[in-house]
Amino acid sequence: MIENAEELWQRCRRLKKEEEEEDRETGLYYQRLGYMLEHCAENDREIRGLLEDQQGMINALCMSKREFMDILSIHVSCHM
Repeated sequence: MIENAEELWQRCRRLKKEEEEEDRETGLYYQRLGYMLEHCAENDREIRGLLEDQQGMINALCMSKREFMDILSIHVSCHM
C-alpha cells in the first residue's frame, strides 16, 4: 500500500508540473496574440477578428480548465 501511495504522490507531482508548464505556455501564447493584435492595422478587420477569436478560445479553455480543476480537487478531497 505504501508503494502505491508513493507512486500516486509522484504521479500527482508530475501532473502538477505538466499543468504548470501548460499554463505557462498558454500565457505566453496569449501574450503573443495580444502583441499581434496591438500591431495589426486597424483596417485589417479579418486578421483582427481571427486574433480576437483566438483570444476568446484561450479564455474559454482556461475557464473550463479552472472549473475542471475545482471539481477534481473537491472530488479528491472527498475521497481522502
